[in-house]
Amino acid sequence: MSSTDVFKAEYTIPVAGISFVDRSVEWTGADGVRLWLHQEDGDTMLRLEVVVPNTTEADGAARAERIATNVLEVLTVDHGDVVIHAGPLQLSGRVFGPGAILGAVRLAASAVVATYADRARVEAILQAALNYNRSPAAGSVRLMYRLALESPQPVIRYLAVYSVLMLLAEVTGQARDPNHVVQSDVDAILLAEDRGIPTSPDPRRPSRSETEFTRARNDFIHAEDRGRDPRQAAREMGALVYRFTNLAGRIVAKVP
Repeated sequence: MSSTDVFKAEYTIPVAGISFVDRSVEWTGADGVRLWLHQEDGDTMLRLEVVVPNTTEADGAARAERIATNVLEVLTVDHGDVVIHAGPLQLSGRVFGPGAILGAVRLAASAVVATYADRARVEAILQAALNYNRSPAAGSVRLMYRLALESPQPVIRYLAVYSVLMLLAEVTGQARDPNHVVQSDVDAILLAEDRGIPTSPDPRRPSRSETEFTRARNDFIHAEDRGRDPRQAAREMGALVYRFTNLAGRIVAKVP
């Protein structure tokens, strides 16, 4: 291996709900690893180029794939007030050789509903991907969250994200009984993130309260017991799914 050997790979990430004002953003890590993220106008694909210097082909390929996967995960959970449906990651090109040669080589987002107007925020995403570490628990929660977001049906997406929070309560030890996660555990996690979430008495146990997110879920799942119209309950979930998935994303992002 020459000290100038470089591995370069390009990945494409199908996205919806994201647009970059600065169509091309680059970030170089302390060890020289360079990331280049690009999106064409009106494109539903992000193009991510990862350049790993001073490496073997095998090590460079493994590290590039790990970094690219990190970018996908960070994009999925670091969305603030926008919903991103990203994935799966696709390798579209790779090349290995002397850096002097590769330096001149350039390997050849559904409806956009929100915009990353702050270049520094995009750079922060790329920086986070280079320094991204997660526990096995965080990995399973983030994977489940990302899969939940891929559902185009609002009710299914809502129920899947709620299940993610139940898993999160279990694997992070936030459930009062680790062998039996209950909805009050999920509500405690939600309220810890946002104390402003409206709550109301549980119709079946008026001495207990439930957040509006748990109420909407239960009004659908237990519509008959609660005397609710499941179609109306589904519409209410659809009205809440945007806020719910974003709140859950902020919570998932904090799992160490």
